[in-house]
Amino acid sequence: MMGNQAVVKMRTRGAMQKSNLGVMLKHWIVKIDCFNHKMAILRDLSAAANQAPAR
Repeated sequence: MMGNQAVVKMRTRGAMQKSNLGVMLKHWIVKIDCFNHKMAILRDLSAAANQAPAR
């Protein structure tokens, strides 16, 4: 019986680690998307600044 409990504990721990990894992965994907979005805005702004006639 003790052996079975240990196996269940290992399995639940493994599942928790997997879900944590998934959450971290999602978090990083969101961060990267946000970063790409910011970079795109900066690119658009610099392009607009370059297109504006120099005074």
